[in-house]
Amino acid sequence: MKKIDIIFYSLLVLCIVIRFIPAEYMVAVYTPSLLGWVFIAFFVPVTLILFAYLLIYDLRNKRLKMLFMRVLYFTLTVSFFVIYHSYLKDAHS
Repeated sequence: MKKIDIIFYSLLVLCIVIRFIPAEYMVAVYTPSLLGWVFIAFFVPVTLILFAYLLIYDLRNKRLKMLFMRVLYFTLTVSFFVIYHSYLKDAHS
């Protein structure tokens, strides 16, 4: 279980790092570039699947502290994405 936790948090950090990469590298002319496709097709789904799996595991084993911390980190990361995206949208308009 420790390895899955490490993978989940590593992917969460990678998602944040990739989000700071300028949009020119994430998007080709009309579709996502290779890095954009890797982000869309690999990092996001694997992170969501691991989050759901670890959430169920924590609920079954009554690991409430780990459950709270994981949900908090995930919620903060998603909130950061939303705020950063709205900031970029306002900056470009």
